[in-house]
Amino acid sequence: MEETRIAGEQDELNSERADLEKTIKSKARLKTLIKKELMEDAETFGDDRVCEIVVRGDAQAFAEKDLISTESVTVVLSQKGWVRAAKGHEVNPEDLSYRSGDGFLQALPWPLESGRHILRFNRACLHWRPCTRCPQRGVRESL
Repeated sequence: MEETRIAGEQDELNSERADLEKTIKSKARLKTLIKKELMEDAETFGDDRVCEIVVRGDAQAFAEKDLISTESVTVVLSQKGWVRAAKGHEVNPEDLSYRSGDGFLQALPWPLESGRHILRFNRACLHWRPCTRCPQRGVRESL
């Protein structure tokens, strides 16, 4: 009696294994099985959407001029020809940190909304766009 029950279980397991092997070998059967299981899970665990799906237009990049702040800056030139911008006109450029062997040479108060300009320090010229320059502790630009 026990032997017949075990033989029956073995036959069931062999048929189940054959069915699973067919499913694994066939892409269409596998896709159907996955779809069926997802639909069952959606019915069991799913709920209505809380928000609607809205189709929007393509994203647009910001223009550089839209990101410019309207603060004024002080343009600072070091003795070795490095230029940088410090926020505001209240900055004391001599108190800023400089690389070793370098120091303050000249400063120019500048309204940021004035856009692109040519700076002239002694005989050096620089085409300067304030929105792309960094504040006091950033990278400096060399003339």
